[in-house]
Amino acid sequence: MSEKADEVYNVGLSLLTNSVSRGKENVRPLRVIEPSLWLRSPFVNNNKTIIEPHELKIYEKIMTLCNDPNHQDRRIINMNNCRVSLNQLGNSTKPNGWVDSWVINAFYRKLFKDKHPKHSDKHFFFHTSVEFFLEKWPNEYMKNIWHKNIIKKFLAVDSAKKLHLSERLHFPTLYDDHWFLFVVDIKTRNFLFLDPLYGQTSKLHQQVDEKLILNFRKTWKDCKLKDLHFESFGKHYPRLPQQKTGNDCGVFTIKYMEKFCTRNPQSYPFSAKDIPDFRVRIAIDTFFNNHNYATDQMDFISTFDIKSYKRDNGHWNFNFEKMFFHKNTCNSK
Repeated sequence: MSEKADEVYNVGLSLLTNSVSRGKENVRPLRVIEPSLWLRSPFVNNNKTIIEPHELKIYEKIMTLCNDPNHQDRRIINMNNCRVSLNQLGNSTKPNGWVDSWVINAFYRKLFKDKHPKHSDKHFFFHTSVEFFLEKWPNEYMKNIWHKNIIKKFLAVDSAKKLHLSERLHFPTLYDDHWFLFVVDIKTRNFLFLDPLYGQTSKLHQQVDEKLILNFRKTWKDCKLKDLHFESFGKHYPRLPQQKTGNDCGVFTIKYMEKFCTRNPQSYPFSAKDIPDFRVRIAIDTFFNNHNYATDQMDFISTFDIKSYKRDNGHWNFNFEKMFFHKNTCNSK
């Protein structure tokens, strides 16, 4: 009796097909779920970042040395030839600092290393991929070079986990000195634009969105990847935490990429008040992780005598504790 019921059920869902996957063809794509007004309340924040005392000391050393001529050019991060200097990391993660593209690339490389796409079902691309989508090449010769490079990149990523079998592809996008995240959500069949400042009707998105989608589709086709009928994908602009100052867009973009989940809106209930703590967390996690080959630089920063350095060089004695707002930050207790 149960077998007969299953057969009737499957036939009812199937449209003229003998596929073994009958019963699944007519299931609508998953929709993107947005946080409710309750989750977006300024009085609710369940995503506090814990900053340990020793981490704050490391951050203080990075802030102090990042503009020192004797130390600023140290390559303190090297993850599979994705290199970041002390100057780039320090000035990107300092209060109100604008995030350098290489810092974003390094953090994305860390996420890839932390959880391989075979397990995360997500792919992370460097911002240079989007430079091609936005047609920023200086001349036709460089256009051809960039085109070859992005084809090579897509195929390399596809070898790690088939792109068409992934859930989401993340592309950090820099346009007019502003960072946002372009996401190809294969699971929900949507192009997502995660922007901490500009909305769907803004001049920025009116200028770039269609160009991003068009050149992404062309690149996919040029790679001869499985046709996913991108012409049927929707466009979506999820409601997300927004920035309050002009230079926080890079930090928000990193947090969107790290925390955003279309099926779990509670994974990103943070606000602009969290950004100072996030800057510290990004600096520490990008620098001190198991994938950073620059172990000599980690030893240097860890053992550096900051008190003697400040005394000998007459540095200001900045109170880093004032940078943090949350009671659960260890140094603010």
